[in-house]
Amino acid sequence: MVNSAIRCNVGETMLKITPIAIIEDNYAWLIQHQGKTLVIDPGEAAPVLAYLKEHELTLDYMFVTHKHWDHVTGIAEVKAAHPDCVIYGTGHFDIPCREIALMGGEEFELMGLDWNCLLYTSPSPRDS
Repeated sequence: MVNSAIRCNVGETMLKITPIAIIEDNYAWLIQHQGKTLVIDPGEAAPVLAYLKEHELTLDYMFVTHKHWDHVTGIAEVKAAHPDCVIYGTGHFDIPCREIALMGGEEFELMGLDWNCLLYTSPSPRDS
């Protein structure tokens, strides 16, 4: 159950960010802006799909930040339920269903927002 959301003014419009509890101690993040919906790191499909259904939302985009199981496990099931959803993900690893690979340094417009893709390295081998 989602019990909070963040709203941020972006120019003349409103940006809504909602955490969706997944697995035991993690979150997928849902962003809504200008009638479009984006989910970040859907590590478990059922809670994400339930939220979208409950709020009558169509998923337009998905961002996947890295390859850990708790970030990628729900991707295929969410994509199957929302086949028109475009999946952006790191190009440095094999990400399920990824359609657009981001290597770092890209700048693009999506949902009326300007995005900058950052690449960083982790000091921990388990994070690679």
